[in-house]
Amino acid sequence: MTVYQYGNRIPKIGKNTYISDSARVIGDVEIQDNCYIGHGAIIRGDYGTIHIGRGTAVEEGAILHIRPDGLLELEDHVTVGHGAIIHGRLIRTHAVIGIGAVIGFDVVVGAWAIVAEGSVIPQKTRIPDEKSPVASHTGSSEMFSSGTRISGPMGNNYMWILPVNTPAN
Repeated sequence: MTVYQYGNRIPKIGKNTYISDSARVIGDVEIQDNCYIGHGAIIRGDYGTIHIGRGTAVEEGAILHIRPDGLLELEDHVTVGHGAIIHGRLIRTHAVIGIGAVIGFDVVVGAWAIVAEGSVIPQKTRIPDEKSPVASHTGSSEMFSSGTRISGPMGNNYMWILPVNTPAN
């Protein structure tokens, strides 16, 4: 694990948290208990503050960063997919940020929301709880609720989006 102090900004790491030896945790970063920080992940609290809640997974190659004097908070049990880039303000509990997604500055992702892999979420966007923004090749976008099947050319490869412990109809 590579943890760096930046000026007077010192990372704080919780109990039973795994940080890969190739990950970088820099500056004013607090990672709570039972988290996973994968290989090549970079968490930069060099100019702002980053809080990562309990049981959160930041997968391989993800980058978390925030503007000067800003706060980026990932609540408990968030999953950040491989290669995602997050500059957003708040990722609420149990949200999933898909592989390669880009989250702009001052974005709020609701609880249990799913940001699809490869999505680009522009700055100041608010994604409601339990919604999944899906952008099409035409540039239009929709918000799907949990339990909605994604349809269309790629949709045939996707399963139902359901909250945990909810049976499919």
